[in-house]
Amino acid sequence: MLSADGKKIISCSDDHTVRMWDVAMGQQIQIFKGHSDWVNVAVFSPDCQIVASGSVDGTIRLWDVKSGRELQKMEGHLNWIWDVNFSSDGKYIVSGSSDTTIRLWDINSGKEIQKMLGHSTVVLSVQFSPDGQMIVSSSTDKTIGLWSVKSGERLKEFNGHSSYVRRAQFSPDGKFIVSCSDDKTIRIWDVKSGKELKKLKGHSSGVNDVKYFSYSQTILSCSADRTVRLWDVKSGQKIQKLKGNARAVRCVDSCDADIIKLQFSYCFPLLLFSFTLFYIGYVKKRKKNFQVCRLHMCKYLYAKKKKRKTYCLKSILSKSSVQHNIVDINSLQTDFLIDNAIRTFSCCAIVSMLSIMFILLFLILI
Repeated sequence: MLSADGKKIISCSDDHTVRMWDVAMGQQIQIFKGHSDWVNVAVFSPDCQIVASGSVDGTIRLWDVKSGRELQKMEGHLNWIWDVNFSSDGKYIVSGSSDTTIRLWDINSGKEIQKMLGHSTVVLSVQFSPDGQMIVSSSTDKTIGLWSVKSGERLKEFNGHSSYVRRAQFSPDGKFIVSCSDDKTIRIWDVKSGKELKKLKGHSSGVNDVKYFSYSQTILSCSADRTVRLWDVKSGQKIQKLKGNARAVRCVDSCDADIIKLQFSYCFPLLLFSFTLFYIGYVKKRKKNFQVCRLHMCKYLYAKKKKRKTYCLKSILSKSSVQHNIVDINSLQTDFLIDNAIRTFSCCAIVSMLSIMFILLFLILI
């Protein structure tokens, strides 16, 4: 998960740890130890001062971001915990588990204050509505549930998916829900009526994660088909397909600065930069495709060329000492991409027009 300010990443692993990373430096800055089994999920609190994690060991743990100290251990679930999320005010946590229940927890006391029953199998995802009054859940029982935080009652059940529903998420305005499933579809639902509004098709395998961008007009998805896709909410059409992953893509996230457009003078093309967590995006220059990504915590620029040449530019896009390599994407070995690394786009931190122009001139001259 990416922090709200886009400066930190929190990751979890089967090594029983949760780790925090600095996006700009690409370095680990904190490690949280305490779980006794695989950690399935880790999220930041709204103020980024606390991290919550859920594990196969059946516990939810709260961690202090600065010290790495465990603040709270919440016990009650009878099986694996698949998802946890904070309320927008940071006072509560909701969790979903293989024990088929959804549970609501008080942050300060660590006590369970609500248990929601209704799903018949594993609860894979849970999220608070923006106003904190409702919770949306998704399950391997192929349904999406809408729940009252106050009463714990199920308000609505959304049916339509024909396989496991991996994720369900509210739109930023709370009026809609987007869901994704192993049935290869993404669906948009009206919260008030419970009706399915749109079905987005395009992925060739199960869709593992889906997210609304902050302005509600674009949806980001990832799939076992190894692609990340951007969709227009209004039309339901695919905007862009991001390729390059060697394995199934499990999750996606984004900061508020999702898309940046830089328009140069008439002799320079329009550059469209797409920045999201973990994955490779495209920068289009006339008929040539350039890919910008970060692999194994190092920054790389990849460009397709007829001849395989490698050039090295020292820190053109940032003030760090990291080098930027321009290489033929086809020259990369497959195993280079299968390294269990966290991948991010070089997230527009210190990109200037002069720097971009310099790179384009460099490429034209060679």
